[in-house]
Amino acid sequence: MNDATSSDDVKDDLRRRAVTGAVWTMTAQLGLYALRFGGHLIVARLLMPRAFALMLLITTFLHGLAMFTDIGINASIIQNPDADDRRFLNTAWTLQVVRGAILWIICVALTYPYAAFMERDALMTLIPVAGLSVLISGFNSTSLATMSRHLDLKRLMAFRFAVQLVSTLVMIGYALVSPTVWALVAGILVNSVLTLAGSHLLFDSARNRFEIHRQFFRIIIAFGAWVFVNTLLGYLADYVDRYALGKVIQDDNLLGCYQVATNLGGIPFMLLVTVGYSVVFPMMGRAREAGIALRLVYTKVKLPIFAAGGLAVSGLIATGPLLIQILYKEAFWDAGWMVLPVAAGQWFRILAIPPANAVFALGKIYWLAIANISKLVGYALFVPILWRSGGMEAALWGFAAGESLGVIAYAIAAVQNRLGFPWRDLALTILVVAVSLGGYALRTHWVAAGVSPVIVVLGVGALVSLPWLTMAPSALREIRRSRQGT
Repeated sequence: MNDATSSDDVKDDLRRRAVTGAVWTMTAQLGLYALRFGGHLIVARLLMPRAFALMLLITTFLHGLAMFTDIGINASIIQNPDADDRRFLNTAWTLQVVRGAILWIICVALTYPYAAFMERDALMTLIPVAGLSVLISGFNSTSLATMSRHLDLKRLMAFRFAVQLVSTLVMIGYALVSPTVWALVAGILVNSVLTLAGSHLLFDSARNRFEIHRQFFRIIIAFGAWVFVNTLLGYLADYVDRYALGKVIQDDNLLGCYQVATNLGGIPFMLLVTVGYSVVFPMMGRAREAGIALRLVYTKVKLPIFAAGGLAVSGLIATGPLLIQILYKEAFWDAGWMVLPVAAGQWFRILAIPPANAVFALGKIYWLAIANISKLVGYALFVPILWRSGGMEAALWGFAAGESLGVIAYAIAAVQNRLGFPWRDLALTILVVAVSLGGYALRTHWVAAGVSPVIVVLGVGALVSLPWLTMAPSALREIRRSRQGT
């Protein structure tokens, strides 16, 4: 009887933390993206597209270094039952520091080859300075990952919001004084420094220290082996478009417009994947530890994520080109036609969020690698053919089509791990296509009729939202059932 009561208490606590964490994560992430996007819009008024083109190449390079050496330290802390042991945390932190230092050395060593390959001399100075963010982040306290593990997300999200606010203000202030790409670099460095300081001074009551415990070292490295393979493939799948376009397209104005399109078109996925990593993944990990069937959690998180993602993606496809014209100066208007394939590809990435977190929580990380390989195969199949037939615009649709093969791999994973057949995923994909095409046609008709762009965006946006808002009651019921355990 006591065991049953204890199990029920664990389940109740898990549900309470998960629902509270989801609310805080969604609220904070909306605030974070409003800050980032608002700062991005202001800086876009001050800078030319070339600055964004250089920043795209810088972030592509730095993310590549980070992913090529990722051994899943934060994921180990969130997922491992021994992660509350101080020796585990110190071992993880020591590995993290060493990795950060090695990363910066590699960053400096590869700067010249990368700048030469991309044929941009400005990268010679920009990359080593921006790369300091990797070195700084290596010293972050493990307290941030521990809070995610325990779904203690209220303080974590508030902290990240404050850091983003300050770094955005610094970026805007720098751009006002010196309207160059260095304003964007300054924002990255300030964000890294504030995160480092806050993680130790505000949250880490028992400070991290250098320590390697052999048992925990082996656990982290063993777990990290599959994480390394997956992140390596994930990086190639997520950034191959930047490398290809950065090399082939030497027009920095056009490349800067692509950066703007990915910033706008990528918002739905970035928002929801953060909810997945910060709430769904820890929730599934804790459910597994408590002996709760993972399928129960999996089925309850899907509809809220898919409904929110479907609304955002179809809205972007229907109104994206006009949004670009309203929000950005004319130098960036080429981003309008680019945002359509970018947003379409994001839908497939959103569909992958629940199954990716489920197989990660089960420790079957090889499924993530299989999905990323599938996407790379899709790119290799679709992009060259479409590039030859229609140039850059068609090639971007090839990248979107390649994303669909990754979703197919996750569907197979869901079936094999008894999470259910993704009928809902297929039905909602058909709905996304129908709503997006309807909104696109309506927008085209109203624009041709001479209706004001602002009125068109508001009207089309409202109509496109209706099918998704009808799902709100069902999504809320799923959240309520998760809370009540039904």
